Amino acid sequence: MLKHEENNSHHRLNNWDFLATLFNSEVLAEFKAGAIKHWRLYGGILNRNKNEIPNSRDGSFIMAQTGLNIESKTIESWADNLTDNEVRKATRFAIAESNEFPDWFKELTEKRPSQVFEVIYNELSWELSVNVDEKLYLLHKIRYSAQWLHQLISSNLIDIIVSTTTKSSALLKYSIEICLPTTERKNAKLVLHAKNELESVELTVETRAIWLSIILYFEPSEGIEYLSSSLANKTYSTELMMRVLTTINSSAFYGNDDDFDENFYSEFSVSEYCRLVELVYEHIRVEDDIERGSGVYSPTIRDDAQDLRNKILSNISKLSGSEVVELLRNLEENTPPSAQIKSYFSRIRKEIILKDADWKPWTIEELGSFMSKKQNKSSVDNSTNITITNNSG
Repeated sequence: MLKHEENNSHHRLNNWDFLATLFNSEVLAEFKAGAIKHWRLYGGILNRNKNEIPNSRDGSFIMAQTGLNIESKTIESWADNLTDNEVRKATRFAIAESNEFPDWFKELTEKRPSQVFEVIYNELSWELSVNVDEKLYLLHKIRYSAQWLHQLISSNLIDIIVSTTTKSSALLKYSIEICLPTTERKNAKLVLHAKNELESVELTVETRAIWLSIILYFEPSEGIEYLSSSLANKTYSTELMMRVLTTINSSAFYGNDDDFDENFYSEFSVSEYCRLVELVYEHIRVEDDIERGSGVYSPTIRDDAQDLRNKILSNISKLSGSEVVELLRNLEENTPPSAQIKSYFSRIRKEIILKDADWKPWTIEELGSFMSKKQNKSSVDNSTNITITNNSG
């Protein structure tokens, strides 16, 4: 079976019916029954909570995953027929599967959510409290392979974040990317927790950027203040600003890392958005940009940040008002003459000034009224001039 399995990226085997080409139906039925029984009797380690997980799985584990897979595909209403403890064990098998959840897990979640989420939340609480390799664990799997779960767990995941001292910035970032797109724009509990976390002097720059991004998302005005205060530390201000930008632009918000969407900034006032752009250009300076040639290269956080900086600026052209004009004037004045973007600042500023003017076409009636008023004014001016001339004589 292993030899003929087309997909080797997971532990379960999908080609068990291949045995029908080698054995009669009785043997196939015995194999099916044995495999289904085996997953229930399996006694090896499944969940990571307080356990050391082996780097590789033995044949017993693979057979148990295969038995569960067979049951889900061949027995009608299989999820409804499981005991509560069997649902919990099946959930642990789903979590222990490599790369992504098995096909049957979504159905099990829909049919038996109480037991499934009991196991998931217990695992997530442990996972966020320890420093682990994020690529091997549940949050990574949910973040990238189970978007259908995001809405279902976001509220409880926020509760876990608030009640846990998170040790892995990568796992915290996954958590926020899961929660924020599916959470209402007001969440005082999470904002308060983020503010409290920022009081710690032991935070890594990456973790500090995540908490700042949370405040910016839910409370833009306060977020700008916290960001500005944090950037006063020049030892890491550039890195912090870069990490805030890259955290904001997570693909969980926008669907694709290369996309830029206005959703994150939808609650920003014009003044708040201008202040953010000002901070971005102050700490991710144009003169320090990396100029890439046409060759192949691996983008760094600097590449990503300066690209996002320019995308944030592109949104400015959709705004209007004196604050926007003043921002662009300041950016133009503070940009080295050799930088190509200097002329862009000037052009966008002039376009906004023109856009803010009243350029609505006049009607025939409005034009006639204007010309009539102009003629009347001209007559009055001429009369006044004549009067003044006569009096001077």
